[in-house]
Amino acid sequence: MLATIRIESYAYRQKLFFKTISENISYDKTEVDYGSGPTASNRQIAILNHNTDIGDGHKYRGRGLVQLTWKIAYEKFKSLKDIDIVTNPDLCLEISTAVSIMMKGMKDGDFRAGHTLETYLGAGKKNYFNARLIINGYRHGIPDKADEFKDYAELFEVIINETI
Repeated sequence: MLATIRIESYAYRQKLFFKTISENISYDKTEVDYGSGPTASNRQIAILNHNTDIGDGHKYRGRGLVQLTWKIAYEKFKSLKDIDIVTNPDLCLEISTAVSIMMKGMKDGDFRAGHTLETYLGAGKKNYFNARLIINGYRHGIPDKADEFKDYAELFEVIINETI
């Protein structure tokens, strides 16, 4: 989990390691990448992920410790706490909400079906490389940023073990 936070959140605010952030991307770029309007590059994918209105690309851009993206993902976690992250996605920037989303999503496979903490790290397993699949899929045949993720996870493991 700490390696996920490091990869998903750190690059945007290097001096604020665990600060929850909103994806650092312009309105126009989010509408191209995640929108369903006339400038969208992935209109059908956006619609499948419930980004159906003009402005949804920007409204449901990545936020929090796992960079929650797409309206469908915000809808999935809406009932997690007694707050409406669909109406107000910036609530995902509150640390308690961001941690709750990360914990439930990684434990239950809510980010990518079948990819859970138990799959890669449970019952004596320690597969940090493929644990990256809990959040992101493959890029060029390997899990996205898997080597970097594995390195951070191993470093955090050493730090934690040295302090126990």
